[in-house]
Amino acid sequence: MSAPTILFLTSPEHGQANVQFATIAALQQLHPEVDIHLGSCESLRPRVPEGVTFHPIVGRGMSSYYDLKTTDPVKIKAILDYVTTRPTVSGFFEGGKKILSFMFPFSNEEYLESAKCVEELVAELKPTLTLVDNFYGQATDGLQKSGVPWAKLSPNTVKEAAGGEQGNAIFSYPAPGIGFSYPLPWYLYPINVLALIWLKTWIVKYDPTQKRLNKARHAAGYRGLVPLFGKRTVPILCVSHPDVELPLTVPDGVVCCGPILSATKPLVDVDPELNDWVNRGPVILIVLGSHWRMTEEYAQNVLEACYAILAARPDVRVLWKLQKFGEYDVKVDHERLRIVSWLKADPYAVLATGQVVCSINHGGSNSYHEALATGTPQIILSPWYDCHDFGMRVEWLGHGKWGNRKSAPNCSAPELIQALMAVVGPSPDAHEAVKFRTLAARAADTINTRRSTIPGLVGDTSGLATGREVAAEWIWQQSTALLKTA
Repeated sequence: MSAPTILFLTSPEHGQANVQFATIAALQQLHPEVDIHLGSCESLRPRVPEGVTFHPIVGRGMSSYYDLKTTDPVKIKAILDYVTTRPTVSGFFEGGKKILSFMFPFSNEEYLESAKCVEELVAELKPTLTLVDNFYGQATDGLQKSGVPWAKLSPNTVKEAAGGEQGNAIFSYPAPGIGFSYPLPWYLYPINVLALIWLKTWIVKYDPTQKRLNKARHAAGYRGLVPLFGKRTVPILCVSHPDVELPLTVPDGVVCCGPILSATKPLVDVDPELNDWVNRGPVILIVLGSHWRMTEEYAQNVLEACYAILAARPDVRVLWKLQKFGEYDVKVDHERLRIVSWLKADPYAVLATGQVVCSINHGGSNSYHEALATGTPQIILSPWYDCHDFGMRVEWLGHGKWGNRKSAPNCSAPELIQALMAVVGPSPDAHEAVKFRTLAARAADTINTRRSTIPGLVGDTSGLATGREVAAEWIWQQSTALLKTA
């Protein structure tokens, strides 16, 4: 039997592409004979690992449509008003009306060119199995029309992967980005039901981006809704671990791999100087994702909160990766506060040192799951729709706080200080801080304990140590089965 040819298709954004790269690395390690190909926008080419054949797909990434490097105050405000949402009922409706236009800023022509390019690539390559980023609608359309075997590989949780298959039980879970707690208080249940019904109705029937794209897609032979919102017809691999997740039903065809995280080099090998600094004692790590930029007001509020926790905890230091929106200076007058614009190593490598007592992140899926897998208590500073859900999730699981629940998408110093005093504590043995550390460690132990059986995979899976290995093994089993029946 010949070796499988596997094609990965992904958007170039880090949050989407990272799970693809993590799975590719595991596939290369476990099954080096596999012929691996990757299709994406040209901007992703520099990140393609050795041994992988890259195929450029016409088009560009979603984030490239937003000028995140502008220094114009008027443009900065306009972009922030557009891409951010408030975790409130009114914020939910405002966000729902713009979510498609935000995620699909492409013109009809750009969208169709990308989909056609994927069709042509698949026809030429004839992959045994194709894995596609669930947000990459153009690629999904191309695959559906081509009729080849494919599945979705998602950085999202089972709530997003199988929310539409929960039946009426879905109404028990907070609508995306609405800011409600879980379990839902009884008095919020009617509002939550109405919100979910409205969102589906709006997206399917009334959203102008859906209408615009569907008219062009249908004329070109692509059927149904924009793929992100259509009914699931193929398997999907997601990053949830069923024992550290909301109690949703996991239907057949949804594989809960656990966190699909990139294998990262130890911090000491990448940045020895930073490794020495980190290992001097407890560290608070502040990294708000690869796309989020802080305004000066936001940064000053974070700075005030940093000074407050440093005053309370003389044993703690802060490492802050600050990406600015606009031009301004942050004056640092504290030897235990280190602000950088870039980290040589992945944040995951810093977390893996075991010295981080709190990860302050934006609630992106990768950031959240990196902290989860390393047993690091979290504070979520969420700026938009899906990130708000991780604020809700971290509080329900009990291993962190939602640090801007009242002020999101902004940040208030008093609210963040309150979260820091709870999660880090005014002393190492503070009762609430100990509780957060204990629950975070327990969640990591669960995630890192090998499972002898995993729904969706055949045979003993106790040899699979990580979510990326689970995803890689599923791909191997499916692709070899396809070759046998070809």
